[in-house]
Amino acid sequence: MSYRRIALAATFVVVGACASESEGSGVQAIQPQAGAGGVGGAGAVGGGAGISGVGGVGGVGGTVASGGIGGAGGVAGTVAGVGGVGGVGGTGGVGGAGGAGGMMDDPNELAMDECDLNTGWVGDEYCIKPPPPDQGFQLHIGPSDYNNPGEFAMEPGDELTEQFSAVSGNTSEKLYYWRQYRMRPGSHHLIVSAGGFQGRRLGGSQNPAKDNPHAGKIAPENMGVGMEIGASTPLSMQLHYMNYTEAPIIKEVWVNFWYRDPQDVTEPAREVFSMYLPMDVKPGEHAILSGSCPIQGTGRFLTLYGHVHANNQRFSAWRVRGAQRDLLYASYDWEHPLVLEYSSIITNTPADEATKTAGGWNGVADLKTGDEIYFECDVINNTDKVFRGANEAKDDEMCILVGDSVGATVPPFCTYNKELQSP
Repeated sequence: MSYRRIALAATFVVVGACASESEGSGVQAIQPQAGAGGVGGAGAVGGGAGISGVGGVGGVGGTVASGGIGGAGGVAGTVAGVGGVGGVGGTGGVGGAGGAGGMMDDPNELAMDECDLNTGWVGDEYCIKPPPPDQGFQLHIGPSDYNNPGEFAMEPGDELTEQFSAVSGNTSEKLYYWRQYRMRPGSHHLIVSAGGFQGRRLGGSQNPAKDNPHAGKIAPENMGVGMEIGASTPLSMQLHYMNYTEAPIIKEVWVNFWYRDPQDVTEPAREVFSMYLPMDVKPGEHAILSGSCPIQGTGRFLTLYGHVHANNQRFSAWRVRGAQRDLLYASYDWEHPLVLEYSSIITNTPADEATKTAGGWNGVADLKTGDEIYFECDVINNTDKVFRGANEAKDDEMCILVGDSVGATVPPFCTYNKELQSP
């Protein structure tokens, strides 16, 4: 099958509420104050990219840009949501992992299927409700009319990387930690950044259903963890979708940010994002691409995973402390990689190279000045193109260390090396 790639830049700035089958939005940020109306948007080609707006408690809805007839309500799930999340959880998607090891999100613990959708499109069960207005906000990318999804529809063979603009739903400075990511099938990644795509990363996911921390459960040693987000922060949401199926799909994501009490936060956390540069793997080459990143400060990793494409056989990361070298992470699933959380309440399975079992370090992954994080990707280029690091999941490649840390800093640019392997 041949694939056509489309790069779009879409801009929506809106406050609103969760989309139903008869009204939706391009991008929404749920405002946590009462009485705030939504903002209407322009309909997309074929009636697609409208924006519905409904304010906080007691708010008045904004204009729905594109009409459409709502479908029948779906059947509610059977498992209660986690950590006081409103709505009902059901059976959910699982963060991908190579082999049988690692720590994967238990579908019975993740909030799923909270919106009673029955749109006829695959992935209705990924819709989740927003937090209560005083506890957080939701970002939503999706069609305003599921019967006429417009630019949100993807034909077989489509691959798209798009930038969406939004504004965070908090009207005063807030702290957050728990984030919920839900994406209909076909997603490759979602990145949320403050102040534009090159701005500070606030979170992201490569899995269709993922919570950070897992199911909103904060380990005792992480009770003081929080991340800042300023009032009404301009946000960039990069969404990479691909349709490798034989039927049309739609792209749609829901992201919830949950606030933390400022009195509880004593340890600021930050996103880790260290990318191998420059990507240069020629047709026919088999190369081990590696990065060595010096640690500054004393702290620990909260999470780690590797972002790669289909030509990568393995992503691994080690903590190097003098002569000691500890494997923190290994994954063999490029599409939905294992995400490891390092804490006292999570049990991670050790990785096994022989059986291609994903896994890694178990317990708190401490860091200190003088440590190095060494990561590597095993890349084979069987295409006729030079890999340059483009957002093309099958015809190009990336090698990125991603995660969260507290106290210690991992630099975004490290010392890189390319080692060619024998044919």
